[in-house]
Parts: sequence; structure tokens; C-alpha cells
Amino acid sequence: GNLFSSVMLFLVTAILSMAVFPAGYFRQIYHSFFYQVVESEGYSIGIENENGVSDEVLERIMNEEGAVGYNNAGTQTVRCVPVDFRNISYEESEQAGGDPESALLSYLPKTEEITLCGSRNPAYHILFVNGSLELTAGAWPEMGSSEVLLDTVLCEKNHLRIGDQIAVVSAYDNQVYHFCICGMYVTHDAPTEKGYLNGEACELKAGSSYIFCTEEIWSNVSGRQISDSLFDVYAGDAKAQKKLYARVRELLEPEYVVYDNMLSRVQDHYSMLYSLKLFSGVCYGLVLVLSGILSGLMLVYWMQGQQKEAGIFLELGMEERQVRGIFLARTMLITAAALIMSSALSIAAELLWGDR
Repeated sequence: GNLFSSVMLFLVTAILSMAVFPAGYFRQIYHSFFYQVVESEGYSIGIENENGVSDEVLERIMNEEGAVGYNNAGTQTVRCVPVDFRNISYEESEQAGGDPESALLSYLPKTEEITLCGSRNPAYHILFVNGSLELTAGAWPEMGSSEVLLDTVLCEKNHLRIGDQIAVVSAYDNQVYHFCICGMYVTHDAPTEKGYLNGEACELKAGSSYIFCTEEIWSNVSGRQISDSLFDVYAGDAKAQKKLYARVRELLEPEYVVYDNMLSRVQDHYSMLYSLKLFSGVCYGLVLVLSGILSGLMLVYWMQGQQKEAGIFLELGMEERQVRGIFLARTMLITAAALIMSSALSIAAELLWGDR
């Protein structure tokens, strides 16, 4: 009887402790998805004024604690044709007919054109902020110069180096424009563009490499001006972003509209985040409550099975304190063994199936 109750205590403790891991895993999924949503575009605030955000205002904001950089909101691109080099697509055209179930796994067909992307501060272009691209050599383009950034693969395939000159023909006016390569970047995740998959509009990974330049160059090549009515200002982390948001609101409202970009992105995915949070919280709490109740009942059942043995110990002259110590040690030993086994099995399950 004692052996049976001890085995049952071990099994119940192991099973209940293992049940806590899946419940906790749902909480990890929620937190992981939350920060993925927030960090996908950096810790930033938005500044908008229909009459334009002046350089003086931007400089004033940058002097505030926590501000690390700013850039135009949105992406400005123009198609160009390389003159003395050729485009290297992120993937060959046959990739475009890939997995129809996921547009992000498919690519636009290869093109001879190349994409010129302009902004006030390329270092804080969203593709660099979210880690899709990373500057690995050289420096960022400077205002007033003809400097540009190229993909390292594009440079390698065309035998280009930092300091070399390149030329493109603008799709806007068919004029030839000359640039100087000031830096190279590595592509970790290809940019996406509007495209069609199986006749439906969707986001596809770009079939053209990107050249990054300042807004002055982009305006000359495209014949358009980049809007200065909306800017994103970046902070180093979530805490700094909250302080910067509050401070900029004090400085600029009501003349300017100030957005909490982190809150806006979370609200875009609010229903999914709320469902994950609610489900994980209920699941986790329910498992903990049931584990506590069942473990307590199992422990009482086990202790009742030890009464005969406890009586023998008392008859032999042992003190009650010593008897309690013996049974407490046994309980801790059984529980510890069950927890070790369940933890090992849970970790193994997470390693095998966690990513899935």
C-alpha cells in the first residue's frame, strides 16, 4: 500500500508539473508575438503637421533624452535602369511560382530595373531599423552628396567597391544620373513590394536590389519631393520611447499631432494579442489551481497510508518531530524526482516540437 501510494504521488506530481509547461508556453508565445509586433518597426513616435515638420522642430526633438534618430515616414522608391552594371535580383524568377499558400515565400520575377530608395536619413529607414538590411562596410550617405548604398551581392557580382562610380537612367525623365558608392549592406530579409500571386494582389519579396540614397538625390531622379509632413522619431528602447512620447506631446501639441507608433502597431493586432493573452492567462491559472488541489489531495492520501508506519516509529520511542521529518524528507524526495523527470521531458518536448 505504501509503495502504491508513493508511486501515485510521484506520477500525479510529474503529470501536473508537466501540464504547467504548455500553459506557460502559451504565455511565452503571447510575449514573443507582442515584442515581435512592437519591434518590427522600432521604438518610435510619429510627428505630423500638414504644413510640414521643420528642421528646427526635429532638432529640438533630437535634443530630448532618449531620441536616437529620425526619418521620413513611409518608403519612397523610383525605378531606374542600370547603365554600367546589372541588377542582381534577390531570387531568380522561377522562385515566383513557389509556395502559393504563403505570398511572403514567393518572389517577384527578376527584372533588369533597379529600385532607388530615398529618405532624409537612410540609417533609420525601416528596412535597416527592423534588421532586414544591415550596413556592413563604408558609411551612410551624406546630405548634399551623390553617395549611395548598394547590396554586397550586387557589388560582388558587378566587381564594384566603395568609392566606385555607377550610373542609372531614371524612369521619370530618361536622364543619366551618376552616383558614388559610399557603403554596402547585407540583406537578411528581402524587401517586399506589391505584386500578384495566382491572380490576387499581395506582398511579394522584391525581384530587384535596392540602392539607398538621400532625399535630395531621390527628388532629382524621380522629379518629386518627399513629403515633410510626417516623420518617425526613434528611441533606444520601450521605456525611452514612452518618456519621449510624453515629452514631445508637451512640447508640440496641439500644433502638431504626435503618435505612439508602438501602441498603434499593437492595436493593429489587438484581437490576436488579446486572444493569446486571455487564453494563456486562463490556461495558466487553471492549471496552477488544479495542480495545487490535486497535489494537496494526493499528499493527504499518501500521508494517510503512512499512519501505520508512523505509529511503529512512535512505539519505538521516536519523537513526533523526528517522525514528521522523516515523512517530510520522503515527500520532498518523491516530489523532487517527479519534478526533475517532468522538467526533462518538457524540455525535450520543447526542443523537438517547440518551433512547430
